[in-house]
Amino acid sequence: MNQSIKAKILPLFPILDLNELRRETHLEDAVLSDFSVGWDQNVYLLFKQMAESQDKITAKTPAGYTVVELKMDWAGGEILDIAVFPLGRLKFQFRYMRAIGEEFLLFKARSAYRESGPEQNAWIVSRDGAVLSRFCLGDGIQDCVVKKKMAPSLPATLTKAYLVITVGMNPWVLAA
Repeated sequence: MNQSIKAKILPLFPILDLNELRRETHLEDAVLSDFSVGWDQNVYLLFKQMAESQDKITAKTPAGYTVVELKMDWAGGEILDIAVFPLGRLKFQFRYMRAIGEEFLLFKARSAYRESGPEQNAWIVSRDGAVLSRFCLGDGIQDCVVKKKMAPSLPATLTKAYLVITVGMNPWVLAA
């Protein structure tokens, strides 16, 4: 017998007022770049702050990044605790973030291939912003799933999901 499972819908943003969170964490001028639920069931928000005087933004234009961690009571639908991790200014334009134990994986979807090899579009940073490693996660990334037991054997155990591109896919990208 097939029975449908009824899931409790728990929308994130009715629980959280982003403007109030920005005020409380002094991120008024920051832009929410990404959010995800980690393997630890905490919600992670990546905020990005650009310098005011940037005319041309390239992949290596520095930007300030801050991660906000929300410890949730999913059954009660409330936030139990908020932790803020200012990562500082990093010389790269990241779009996505995933928690890896006590570190963060920052990455962008595209990676250019250069004479020296593929662009290192993924960085592992500590909670205080120290860059621990840099590597190429691939090109055309739609999402990245982090397993609970993946650290410290990075990047070999990263599970990658790629956007399906039929025209213009870079041949140097290995399928996951």
